[in-house]
Formats: sequence, C-alpha cells, structure tokens
Amino acid sequence: RLFFKNLSVIGNTMGSRVDLLRVITLVDQGRLKPIVDSVLKLEDVARAHELLESRDVFGKIVLKP
Repeated sequence: RLFFKNLSVIGNTMGSRVDLLRVITLVDQGRLKPIVDSVLKLEDVARAHELLESRDVFGKIVLKP
C-alpha cells in the first residue's frame, strides 16, 4: 500500500533501548514528568490538530475517550 500510494513512513528512535528504559525508570520514580499542554476529548481531535498546526502548544496534547 505504501508503495502504490507513494506514501512515506518517517520515524526516529530518539535513542537506544537503554535510553528508553532509563526514561521509563525516571518517570516511574517521579523524577521526570512529561509536559502536557492540554487534555482534550477524542471528539475534539480536529481542535488538537489545529493547535499542533498553529504551533501554539508547549508540550504534548493528550486525547482521551
């Protein structure tokens, strides 16, 4: 499907498995906390996209059911 629709998959590991385990440990210990800009309902996904596209966010946007 990717080939026939001329789509791309772009990603980044942003570190090694050891780095990931270290981050998970720090979060579990409460020593590292993610920055959450806003929490929106899943039906507000269009608004979430608008915020991301406007770059008017600092941190993550969380969608909840």
